[in-house]
Amino acid sequence: MRVLYVLMAVIQFSFAFHAVKTGRGCMWVTLILVFPVLGCLAYYFMEVFPNSSEERILRRRMRAFAKSMSPDAELHKRAQELAINPSIDNRCKLAEELAGRRKFDDALRLYETCLEGPYAKDKTLLKRIEDTRAAKLAAMEQPFAA
Repeated sequence: MRVLYVLMAVIQFSFAFHAVKTGRGCMWVTLILVFPVLGCLAYYFMEVFPNSSEERILRRRMRAFAKSMSPDAELHKRAQELAINPSIDNRCKLAEELAGRRKFDDALRLYETCLEGPYAKDKTLLKRIEDTRAAKLAAMEQPFAA
């Protein structure tokens, strides 16, 4: 039982030290010292976890899981955004999504509709069109690659 008390004291000290070191204020130190377990948990999930690499990994895994459950969700989202606002940016995002799904002809058509007005000679758009054409040629050489 003493080991548990010592361990909790070390954990409390560590969290309190982190709060002081990162300038998070006396409120967190007080909360950690008055409510050892709850204070440490609250501090971790409200201050430490949102900025950690574990949170980024968790978000990436959640996106991958959501994509596996509904693989066309992003494509539908991009198409809806384009229907609401047919801007160059929305056309490019939908074209990128289409190219990622190996629908190169549709993506190229969308990219070519972007080449108008001040964007007629836009180097970024021209590079994207060139990259999509290269990906199309590579896909034609390897038709069964995923």
